[in-house]
Amino acid sequence: EADGTWVKAYGRSRLRLDSGEALRDAAVSGLGIALLPDFVVAEDLAAGRLVPVLPNLDAGDVEILAMYPSKRFLEPRVRRFIDLMVDELAG
Repeated sequence: EADGTWVKAYGRSRLRLDSGEALRDAAVSGLGIALLPDFVVAEDLAAGRLVPVLPNLDAGDVEILAMYPSKRFLEPRVRRFIDLMVDELAG
């Protein structure tokens, strides 16, 4: 909408994926459009394999979750990785 509110478009999906790289590959192959972060598609945009469809779209924040079985058995390297991701992605 012109006022910046989201509108949900209903339709059939030919393909649903949960991998950014797989979504990028599908878009490059001509299977449709994908909403992906710049760092995933930068090379494809520069090479002309992809073109921006809605360049000024603000998709808002995306949550990233770290899931692990139990804090009791959490390996120190997993804890360090989670802490690193929090530090790198905060703000």
